[in-house]
Amino acid sequence: MTVVVSALLVTEPALPLRASIALGVLAAIGLSWVSFAVWVLSNRRILFGRHRVVAGRMAVGFSVVFCVGALAVGDATSSRSAFVAAAMGAFMIVIATTMLVRARRRVAELSKRRDELEQQLGRRYQ
Repeated sequence: MTVVVSALLVTEPALPLRASIALGVLAAIGLSWVSFAVWVLSNRRILFGRHRVVAGRMAVGFSVVFCVGALAVGDATSSRSAFVAAAMGAFMIVIATTMLVRARRRVAELSKRRDELEQQLGRRYQ
């Protein structure tokens, strides 16, 4: 989708400024997700909890960008569909925030467990 959005942005110079900005933002978001995926896949390691935290932060941030953009379009054009899109964006923010909170809790649990195991190993070898 990032390639399609970018190609549309590059090949259609006559698009209105709002459309060009929206496509540019979508292309930047898509490139961010592609970069994240390449980073995760190139490490050839187990998917750590911190990866989920990073993905959660990205999802929250991009959902906020979408929601604010939809609200701005709705305010500028009084478009009912833009406000519906903003409501959907708010729902996406709730879901992304929930996933981020879960990821942070899981990282905290795993860190606590790691510390407990390190303490047990340390006692055994002393």
